[in-house]
Amino acid sequence: MVLANNTTNLVPLEQSTNSLLFDLFPNPTSDILNIHLQNDFIYSQKVQIFDLLGQKLLEKDIPIGSENIEINISNFLSGIYLLKIGDEVQRVVK
Repeated sequence: MVLANNTTNLVPLEQSTNSLLFDLFPNPTSDILNIHLQNDFIYSQKVQIFDLLGQKLLEKDIPIGSENIEINISNFLSGIYLLKIGDEVQRVVK
């Protein structure tokens, strides 16, 4: 009798094999967070920042064709935040 060993490979968010939609830098940051968009969007998107309780702290439209965006988070308290564009979410540390 042969038993198959079926395992699932879990890939952490930071090491995902999928192409990321955006890069964040510097991270951590204390004031200006730069976002470099990897893909051209065929429709407008929104960048949203949430605290760890799920409260939306910021929402900004991303114009079609944008490659770089600056977000001022100097008024945020120190901590960890979640930045969302489309379906992708990345962690931001201030």
